[in-house]
Amino acid sequence: MNKVFRACLLLLSFYSGIIANNKSDETSQSFMFPRPFTHNLAMRQTIAHNSFFNKTGDMLGGFEILSVYQQAVKDRKFQRYFLFDGKNELTIKGDTFNQPGQRDIRAEYFGITDPNFESTIRISPEQWQCGVFFEYHQDLKNLFDIEFLKNYWVHIQLPIGIVENNLNFVATGDGGPEVIDAFNQSNWCFAKIKECKTRSVGIAELALHLGKTYMSKNHFQLTYYSGVALPTAPRQNPEYLFDSFLGNNGHISFENGVNMQILLNRNPDRCAFTFFVNLHNKFLIRNKQLRTLDLKGKPWSRYLTLNKLNDAAGSGIPAVNVLTQKCWVRPYNMIDFSAGWRFITQRTEFEFGYNVWGHGSERLKLDCEWKEIYGIAGGSATTTASASTISTQAADDAQFTVIKECEDLDFDSAESKNAINHKFHGSFGFYKKGLKMDGFFNVGGFYEWAQKNSALGNRGFWVKVGGAF
Repeated sequence: MNKVFRACLLLLSFYSGIIANNKSDETSQSFMFPRPFTHNLAMRQTIAHNSFFNKTGDMLGGFEILSVYQQAVKDRKFQRYFLFDGKNELTIKGDTFNQPGQRDIRAEYFGITDPNFESTIRISPEQWQCGVFFEYHQDLKNLFDIEFLKNYWVHIQLPIGIVENNLNFVATGDGGPEVIDAFNQSNWCFAKIKECKTRSVGIAELALHLGKTYMSKNHFQLTYYSGVALPTAPRQNPEYLFDSFLGNNGHISFENGVNMQILLNRNPDRCAFTFFVNLHNKFLIRNKQLRTLDLKGKPWSRYLTLNKLNDAAGSGIPAVNVLTQKCWVRPYNMIDFSAGWRFITQRTEFEFGYNVWGHGSERLKLDCEWKEIYGIAGGSATTTASASTISTQAADDAQFTVIKECEDLDFDSAESKNAINHKFHGSFGFYKKGLKMDGFFNVGGFYEWAQKNSALGNRGFWVKVGGAF
């Protein structure tokens, strides 16, 4: 029992740290980790908690089939995550507008040679997800004649889903189509921005949990579990900005959690009024991914051009092809917290609750040694202009200035930044007692607000059926 409470305190302290570090919106990022539909603790616990932890059948097993749909909530602050300088739109202009403050992006970097060119670009990321969970819950006491295992159970979860991302990339003005093509150049291998959507379909993961029920009687419940979730879907594709992916983006996750419920009224025979707290922690194991970096102090420098040291033939290289590097990605923990009230009768259950989902910032480290042979392209094939930014090309350097790993590479720009989302949910369900199996049905909905712009807010609903036998 003490282990359970120590785990709760540890997870809550980590959650408090996430809140303390979520103070401002992010900008000029090349990767976002939105909340997957699989990270919805409240949805999975509604009504099933009574059937799974109070089985009366001969097999002491339980199952659940759950379908869910969620749609990202529109908010202008999400536009700033992939743009820069905290702006909701950026101007792209030719060299006629080369004075500071006259433009955000230099058109010539994108192969647009008209010095009088003008356009404005906007990005409004959105996402929708839907999926079906297949879950099975089995007590161990009727499988093993071991006193130690009498209160233990195993839980298997297999979610199948669809995720669709859309940046809603828009370029205004007569040159809009030219800008759209410029951000989807064939000689760019990574970080392209395109109008069309990206979609991922498949099995998100296979989760296996071993748990123990410390108490489940008279509407008092206390359970603890731990386990692992194995990824079964591909990782994000770095060819396109804001590419879709399922589940934990290819990370193996070690998981643990606590479910608690206490009775609040004295006479629960006709109606029980309870308060519940659920806590779920995922620790994601590092893996290798391709991520696109910027240079320190130079937002969107990934879209500059580079020259190669002592190689005139290697000039005009798209920076995205060089600054996209294979990295070790360490996401660390993701927390899902849910609390609220339940009204329970012999046949029905109403639930209303508040939820928090959050994670800290990722940490990146190059997998291979950085080659110090590239510099920001200058006025010729053999010179550099290291003071150049995405808005202005500076004068040539006196000598070829290479990009150095420690001094110049901005790993923060390619990390999924810390996030925290707040959500309210409500659900209604009913039980059906049978001779050999007890069944249940449940519907619910939620609305989620993102405290900062590093993870999308969502709204959605779910429907589930299941039983215990």
